[in-house]
Amino acid sequence: LKLQFLYLIGICDRSTDSMPSWKNGVAIMLGVGFILAMASSLSRSDGQLLVTRASKEAQYAAHQAVAAAERAEALAVQLTKATAQLQATQQQVLASMQKADGAAQQMIASAGQVQAEARMMASAAQKITTAEPPYNISAKDANCPEEALYLAMWILKRAKKGHVWRIADVGVNKGYTLASMLSAMKVPEYSPPDLAQEMMEYIGYDKFTMGQCGACCDCVDVFDWNKMRDHPWYKAIGSAEYKARVGGVQVWGVDPTQAHVNWNRKYYSKPGIPTPLNFTFVRAFASGTTGSVKFRDGVFLGRETTTLKNMGRGMDRQGEVPEEDVPIVTVDSVIPADIPELDFLITDVEGFDWQVRSGASRFVPTGNVGIYQFELHLPPNAASLPQLGAVVKDLEGFGYQCYVPVIGDRRRVFRVSASAWQPEWDSKLRGWKNLVCANVRKYPELNEVFGELENMLRPEKEIRHWKTCSIRGQFKSSAAPMKAWFEEHVWKDAGRPEDDE
Repeated sequence: LKLQFLYLIGICDRSTDSMPSWKNGVAIMLGVGFILAMASSLSRSDGQLLVTRASKEAQYAAHQAVAAAERAEALAVQLTKATAQLQATQQQVLASMQKADGAAQQMIASAGQVQAEARMMASAAQKITTAEPPYNISAKDANCPEEALYLAMWILKRAKKGHVWRIADVGVNKGYTLASMLSAMKVPEYSPPDLAQEMMEYIGYDKFTMGQCGACCDCVDVFDWNKMRDHPWYKAIGSAEYKARVGGVQVWGVDPTQAHVNWNRKYYSKPGIPTPLNFTFVRAFASGTTGSVKFRDGVFLGRETTTLKNMGRGMDRQGEVPEEDVPIVTVDSVIPADIPELDFLITDVEGFDWQVRSGASRFVPTGNVGIYQFELHLPPNAASLPQLGAVVKDLEGFGYQCYVPVIGDRRRVFRVSASAWQPEWDSKLRGWKNLVCANVRKYPELNEVFGELENMLRPEKEIRHWKTCSIRGQFKSSAAPMKAWFEEHVWKDAGRPEDDE
């Protein structure tokens, strides 16, 4: 159109003078038509551009709206999740508050129970101090420690599971102490009545006298029934949790008498016992230094009075046997170097206990013994032990707290301390008596154990049984009455403990 318009304009311009006027008019009209046509064409083109632009803008706006809707939807999802999380958190907080409330209620109940037990113990202590006569520390029945009871209560208080209990018994003699402790650890294959029954068969019933039963009536000392019946945790003995705290037992026994060593090696060798047990019995004298000594060993099974001083002279068949070299050992030399501590160290060496203690330098003064028990002997060996007050003071410095066991009184132990020591005790606490010292510094639970023992009243029936045993042992020490008494005892039934009620 543009080219045609320019062409017509050129014709009109060149032929103005020569062309007729009507032709010029026609040319002009044609030019105007072309101009109008071109304007119309331009108007349509601009409209289409506007429509196209508006369409694109509308599409862009639509995309923006879709994106905004998607963002809004995502925000809504996030808000829903946050709301759910908030609700879950609120439920957790509510549950925690409920648990805390329950724990608080349990603490209140436990506090009430502790207060009740404290009142009961205070009442028992008051009963001891008011209703019972003052304890006579020189009484001959201040004797016979209850190792199995100490052990059982320690097991109950000790949180550690799978513990291997290590016991050194110097002066092991007939082995009744070990049997009672194994019974306390729920090793049913061993018990004092079982040991006595097998000993009767081993030496012959006609030779079983009070010497074989033991001065503390050990042969009927059934831990399960005569020791723990009145203990508040009696039912816990033998529970799965209780048994889980006994992962095994290691024992070292020392005795200079061949008859005792042979017997213990025989009795403590029963097969098929599920509890891991390890026994080592050494024939030797024990003291503060190692060495050897000439010894004529004709001592019968059950004789407890052989020492490094008397060498068993005048006893049993000593004149019938040849002299031989017997080792002298220390606790340090008997216990392997890789054993860091002992739960129990028990010495019964007829007045030479302090020499044995000096040979246990890895254990006693270093506080590596849980319970240390030793005998306090009569002259002529009393000089081997220093003044007892000084001994107690030394042991307290190592972290031990000392008690005197009692058997013929309603109490089971009473505490002695260097700060409240009475000088006459140095002479009164002599004889077949023992001192039991608990390492409360390293094992704080032992403070609780012996605190309960101080306030645990012994049933009158148990005292009567013990006194009956003692009288029978003194006046009926022949074999036949002893066997009959053993067989008829209320704690004895075919060599196994039975409840007498």
